[in-house]
Amino acid sequence: MMVARIFDAALILQAAIDLPPDVTLQRITEALDLLDDVIREARDHVFDDGQDIEPGRARRPPRHELQRSAQARDRSAVLQRHVAQTAHALHLAAADTAALLAQRADLIDQPGRIDYPTEIKRLRTLADQAGQMAERWKQP
Repeated sequence: MMVARIFDAALILQAAIDLPPDVTLQRITEALDLLDDVIREARDHVFDDGQDIEPGRARRPPRHELQRSAQARDRSAVLQRHVAQTAHALHLAAADTAALLAQRADLIDQPGRIDYPTEIKRLRTLADQAGQMAERWKQP
């Protein structure tokens, strides 16, 4: 039924090619109305879950779509918590490593292969950035 109506719309448009502009406009409008009806019918068929509703009223999404939407929100919340926890763990690890490097630098007076002040500064910066990220991801 829908395929026949789409074919009808195509015939209407094809016939309108050689008509005067005002008649062509009417035929195009007629074809568009027919295609709108077909699209509406197809959409209603796809999303029909047995609900009887009045014409012109909004359809409630089928239950399985609502469940998928809720699952996606749950996964998003879990991912957000996981990112916040990971950023917080990175913040703590970087801060601890910077503190340990500072202690080691105090114990070793001679310069070595490691530029302690630079490494400590980098780790503290990383710790600060990770802490800020953790705070941002904690917010809903």
